[in-house]
Amino acid sequence: MVNGTPRSPLYVGHTQWPELWQRAACGMSDHLRLLKEHEAAAVLGIGGRTLRDLRRRGLIRYVAVTDRKIMYRTEDCAEYIESRLRQDEPCQRPPKPQPKLSRRRGGNVIPFTQQIGG
Repeated sequence: MVNGTPRSPLYVGHTQWPELWQRAACGMSDHLRLLKEHEAAAVLGIGGRTLRDLRRRGLIRYVAVTDRKIMYRTEDCAEYIESRLRQDEPCQRPPKPQPKLSRRRGGNVIPFTQQIGG
C-alpha cells in the first residue's frame, strides 16, 4: 500500500487504469488531459520501456512539456490503439492437386526367396 492506495496493476497513481482507458477510448476527458508515462503505458497495456521505444520510432505522438518531461494526451493513446486495430482474413488455400493414378502392366511377382538365391 502506498498513500492508502493498494499497489496493484489496477492502480496508476491515484486513478484506476480502467477509468483512464475509458476516458481515452471514449473521448470523455477534456482535450488538455495529459498522462504521465506510466499512466499512458497502463492505458495501452504495455510497459514504460515499450512506450519509450514506440515514441522513439515515431509510432505514437507525445507532448514534450520540457526537454526531459514527456507526457501523452489521452486521444493520442486512443489514436495509437486505433492504428493497431487488425482483423485476420480467412486463409484461401488452393485446392490440393489430385494424385495421378498409375497402373502397372504385366509385371511378374517374384517370391522373396527367389530374389535372394537367384
